[in-house]
Amino acid sequence: MEAHDSSSRLVLVHGPAGIGKTAFAHAASTRLRPHYPDGQLYADLGGSSGTTVEPMTVLDRFLRTLGVPGHQVGRDLDEAGSHFRSELADRQMLVVLDNARDADQVRHLLPGTGRSDVLVTSRHLIRGLDAAAVIGLGALSPAESVDLIAFVTGRDRTGVDGSAANELGEACGHLPLALRIAAGRLASRPSWAVSDLAHRLRDENGRLAQLDDGTSSVLVSFQLSYDRLDDSARRAFRLASVHPGEDFGVPATAALLGIDLAAAERLLDELLDANVLLQYSPDRFRLHDLLRLYSRRLAGAGAERNEAEEALDRLMEWYAERVTAAMEWVYPQLVRLGGHPERERWFDDEPQALDWLDMESGTLIRLVEQAADDAHRASFAWTVADQLRGYFLIRRHLDGWTRVAEAGWRAAAGSPDLRVRVAALLGRGQALSATGRDAEALDVMLEAQAMAERCAWSAAAAYLAHNVGWQYFEFGMPAEADTWFGKAFELTADDPEGHVRAASLNGSGMVQLDRGSLDKAAEHLGAALAINEAAGREASALANRGNLASALRRRGDLDEAARHLDVALHGYRRRGDVRGELSTLDELSQLATDHENHPQALSLARQAYELALRVNDNRARVMTACTLGDALRNCGDLSGSVDHLRTSADIAVEHSFTYFEARAQLGLARSLSLRGDDEPARLAAERAGTIAHERGYTLLAAAAEAAAEAVAAR
Repeated sequence: MEAHDSSSRLVLVHGPAGIGKTAFAHAASTRLRPHYPDGQLYADLGGSSGTTVEPMTVLDRFLRTLGVPGHQVGRDLDEAGSHFRSELADRQMLVVLDNARDADQVRHLLPGTGRSDVLVTSRHLIRGLDAAAVIGLGALSPAESVDLIAFVTGRDRTGVDGSAANELGEACGHLPLALRIAAGRLASRPSWAVSDLAHRLRDENGRLAQLDDGTSSVLVSFQLSYDRLDDSARRAFRLASVHPGEDFGVPATAALLGIDLAAAERLLDELLDANVLLQYSPDRFRLHDLLRLYSRRLAGAGAERNEAEEALDRLMEWYAERVTAAMEWVYPQLVRLGGHPERERWFDDEPQALDWLDMESGTLIRLVEQAADDAHRASFAWTVADQLRGYFLIRRHLDGWTRVAEAGWRAAAGSPDLRVRVAALLGRGQALSATGRDAEALDVMLEAQAMAERCAWSAAAAYLAHNVGWQYFEFGMPAEADTWFGKAFELTADDPEGHVRAASLNGSGMVQLDRGSLDKAAEHLGAALAINEAAGREASALANRGNLASALRRRGDLDEAARHLDVALHGYRRRGDVRGELSTLDELSQLATDHENHPQALSLARQAYELALRVNDNRARVMTACTLGDALRNCGDLSGSVDHLRTSADIAVEHSFTYFEARAQLGLARSLSLRGDDEPARLAAERAGTIAHERGYTLLAAAAEAAAEAVAAR
């Protein structure tokens, strides 16, 4: 606000309880004093105290301050308002109306025409005022919180324990009122370190009670805001904390409250206007951390506790149905406990369903963990954990996958239904495998497979046989892998076009590929591709296509391999599948090597390796480091080649990737030999040959033998 000749302007400042609106108004009025030579008028309208001040009372005081005799003020509100505007008509003043309740309370206190301006603060976003500007105050930044703690405690910022101060700021939700109370307690207790109070505030159940200094209280401040809400908005605020996510949308709110979407949207708007709810995107909402604690406190008290339990049941029922419908789009062929007959009622297509899963995955993880330890809700935990398995197979969010799988098994372990336990064990086994705990994964898969056969769940028995085979394949045990893939093939005799049948053919093809049986590998991988393409299973078909290309390349069908890899690369990039993209780039690098285009091979290998580092997948790192090492050797960088091949070999040993260990040792033998390190080269060739002969990797065995002979001939 600066000097002006037009009609008065109004600036509205709003924000939640304790955010510092009054402090903002005082600071602004002090800074603006030179711009208003006729002075300032201030009134606390009591909107945040529970005792609101009537406009007539304020006008009486303002008019007397302006020199109007008491007997001329009168008691008629309209006349007093008109008199006030007349008094300000030729003055240039700033009117500060703090803690306003609503537009009706403010309207009679506005200056009207002239050069005076008004600054209004309120906990609500007041509608119906012609504001020149609306300013919404938010929480402080972490750095500002530390500064405030240091200022109030009288301690130099450099003397404040930064880690403890950050923790204290987080506990206070970076809310100025809470920070001032906390810092005030520290100032009155010089023997306390910041970490002492931060430790006390770790207990969420007692945190609000700790933020009370006898004159100011976060709890009382929140209570006043809550009391101003109508009954339906109070209920919505109480139940908002039942939702465990960091944020939530309108549909989840409707489910939580048991109302329709339009009513839910109206209530969310009301809570936003009351500044007891935050909104960071057009359709996502959240509670401030301290307001969440207050909401949870209300929801857990007395009769409201039953209300909260019923709301949680409604929310879980809604999420269970929606996640099942989403997976019917995203991974319909997934072997699971059940599907959804009306997926179109919830989502229009696969991208929309996957976007919803991405947005809600955090909430779903928390709900599964919450339900797992509650016998009444255990079925929700194992149902949603089973559905999310397909999502995690696609997205590979390892932390969330592990948490959901463990919670799902915790909930299902005591179930008398063997199918439920099979599904939970399957989920746990796949999560263990994804996180590199392959030995544990194999034990769990074997237990689940035997259980699936006992309860005659043939689809799960076949799928688990495939998974056991894949674990053995990862361990570099091709004979055992082939046995289990064969078992999966037999168990799917009645479903020759099914997902598991294609998966078992793909697994068998990979075993033959590593063994060097290239014609048989191409036959099996081509059959898997045909099944998945006919069924419209694009993700699976892309994987089959990349594997088939590898078999064709090694067989010498370079043009056909290139055609498949081009289709695969475009498909993976369109789907945003980084793991598929990196595996295809790796294979394209080897194809470029076969064409003796070594610069292109090196460029492709670098791209694949960088993606492997990004996704933090050990098998991908081993594979791409090996290919990069070979490409560097072919471009003359022997030192870089040795470094990457040793990295590949070390990770392969750590995780029992025997095929890649043999391949890395073979690459080392070649690079070390070119560098003149004959003895290390001979040892590497021998190690590669030993592994290859033991595991039946015939092509690698022959290459290792040739490398050893080349070293011996030097």
